[in-house]
Amino acid sequence: MSIRSRTTALLLALLSLPLASSALAASADQFTHTPDAAIWGYNVKNLSNVSPEACATACLDPANGWCVSFDYHKAGQWCDLSDQRAEDIGGLKTDYAGDPLDHYSLKPSPPVPDGFIHTANAAIWGHNVKRLSNVTVAQCAAACDDPENGWCVSFDYHKADQWCDLSDQRATDIGVGGLKTDYAGDPLDHYSRRTNDTVRLIVVADTQGNSNPGVAPIVPRLISDIIARSPDAVLFPGDLVATGTISTFNEWKSLTSALGDRRIMTPGNHDLPGRSATNEDWQKIFNWLPDSQPVPNIATADPGDTVTGMDRMDYYLDITPNIRVISATTDRDALSGESHTHSGGYEIIGGEPKALDWFRSVMALESTRQKEFVFVMTHHSITTQMSELNSPIALTKGTPTVWWQAIARGFDSGSAKADALFTGHMHSYHPNRPDPHTSTSEVIVGTGGGDTVFGATPQRRVHGFMEVVIKDGVATGTFFGDSNGSIDGWSFTEALDTFTVADKSGLPTGELAWYGFDGGNAQSDQSGSPLSKGVALNFNVGAYSGFDSDRSSDVLILDGQGFADSRSLNDHVFQVLGDLRLQLWAEADGELGSDSLDNVLVAFGDSDGALTSKSWQDVFSEELANYSYILSYTTAGHLQMRWEYFDQPEAEAQAKTVILTSTAAVADPQQWHQIEVIRSARDNTLRFVVDGSQLGETLSFSHLPTGGGAGSLYLGALPDIREGEDGGIATFSGKLDDVRISNSLGQSPL
Repeated sequence: MSIRSRTTALLLALLSLPLASSALAASADQFTHTPDAAIWGYNVKNLSNVSPEACATACLDPANGWCVSFDYHKAGQWCDLSDQRAEDIGGLKTDYAGDPLDHYSLKPSPPVPDGFIHTANAAIWGHNVKRLSNVTVAQCAAACDDPENGWCVSFDYHKADQWCDLSDQRATDIGVGGLKTDYAGDPLDHYSRRTNDTVRLIVVADTQGNSNPGVAPIVPRLISDIIARSPDAVLFPGDLVATGTISTFNEWKSLTSALGDRRIMTPGNHDLPGRSATNEDWQKIFNWLPDSQPVPNIATADPGDTVTGMDRMDYYLDITPNIRVISATTDRDALSGESHTHSGGYEIIGGEPKALDWFRSVMALESTRQKEFVFVMTHHSITTQMSELNSPIALTKGTPTVWWQAIARGFDSGSAKADALFTGHMHSYHPNRPDPHTSTSEVIVGTGGGDTVFGATPQRRVHGFMEVVIKDGVATGTFFGDSNGSIDGWSFTEALDTFTVADKSGLPTGELAWYGFDGGNAQSDQSGSPLSKGVALNFNVGAYSGFDSDRSSDVLILDGQGFADSRSLNDHVFQVLGDLRLQLWAEADGELGSDSLDNVLVAFGDSDGALTSKSWQDVFSEELANYSYILSYTTAGHLQMRWEYFDQPEAEAQAKTVILTSTAAVADPQQWHQIEVIRSARDNTLRFVVDGSQLGETLSFSHLPTGGGAGSLYLGALPDIREGEDGGIATFSGKLDDVRISNSLGQSPL
């Protein structure tokens, strides 16, 4: 190195010293110093040859997110970091010979002012309007509320120097990178004013790692992009880590620490049952979660009897006076005297019956009934895989079960009905309404980084999170992900799907899609309806669009092997369990197949075998994979509709099928016919209409379809063959045109 280079390097090093010293001092200022005292026996990590300032910086390091205090040996220049405060363990020890130790305790964060959202260790960069000095957080909030500063919507607070910068911008106004989180020493906290008319919730589950016991590699970026959305609360429906231990819980706590007490969690099967961590570890580490509230027990006749669930697992929180979130655990360690064994022979743990009794009682509370929105959070979904991980007495699999009835149907007279159930466990994204008798959503958002080999259909195995925006009586969910995956580095800022989670004025109805197969738009949805998601079709195994002289337009041509499908992230729009109207033109090519399922025109659903790659789960029927509708020709030319439903609460219940066949045949299916199917949920009737006239009698049925949230739309085939290399069986040979799908009966053609 030249003399000039060495001189420049030395100069840069000297110039950096004040900055480093300033950051270290800022770290130390966040601790309360007690001379000649220490915590005895609660040391977690030892650091040697360090200053008190360096120990403070280490304690604040996200990698040591569990650290809340440290003892410093003045002569030996070492320190012990601890996960306990003096008040947690009965006080400080002050009688060490020679008084070699000093104690430093992390100052608790000041209370978050009413009307503001707190993000720790973050600030807006370059959007400051007014600075206030020698002030508290409360005084900054009051100044921001002052009409004189009516432009103020957020402020950054310097914890050590006690000043704040008022701003006329929120992080969401600035966009990507709005909040800066990498200040040396983390001196600043950000406070953003809640909007009076809008509430933002984030939902994401299954942040566990795949090849390590902690969290997935994408979690830091995921949390960063969540913070940028400035949510009022973030719901994590379980499986925070791959293997629940004190260490992995603290890792997760550290990586998400900027969200503070906006984190609302329930444990999953990777967090607790049979893991190294215990119920008590969960309760101790995630100590900002509420204890389970005692409520009058609706399951008993004694008006004085109360029931509680598990502390910090079964609880409710009011995000605003009108929005309640209820956590109900399906995964915890066994309590005294509990032991449940699955029929497969392995031990399982469920939260029954106490969790169910407590949950039913919370739903019956007057305060719950008065909320505008009620959201429920569990780890396991209702429509899939409940029996594999819970006791058969839990009765948690399927919409007929007590759990779902208590969530969605007001199981107990006068009880509240939830607007949505948020779950995880499936490493995939499934927004759906599985029950035709209620508008309650079941939204599976197990997309936080867990292995996407395990999960539902491939197009739904994505990483990202759902933002639920609640405004004017409507809760709208938007899924943010990265359509390029990890190709150019993960970024969860792309809106990939929207879903109406709840609408107090009633869910909209109308045309969902229209496929005309014309020219350059052969695979496009040409509807233009407000309910259309513009889902494009995939043409498979030789299916194509070509001109038909009889129709004087392009049509979909199928050769008995090819088919079209809608497989995409947002094709859940075609899940219709109630009123349904299918319209299409069809012309068969030659003789119809020997089985009605050889002549499928339109279908929506998924095969159980495609739902998951775990062979031990394939044997169980999944309500999530039910068929919502299958329209086909029989061999004799009759039209046939079928769908699947669950009506039994048994843990290993199988789907049942409704099959309705027209009482008259279509004259010459080898000619073009306009076909309509009208299913009415109001009177449980179904009609076939061909070329403008009703075909045969009006048919009645006893059960509407249930489930189907994993389904996709198929034209000319059944979902079961979608994985087939050659298209498989059950495909229609002929032509289709002008396929329309609606969840409204519309005006009758008769």
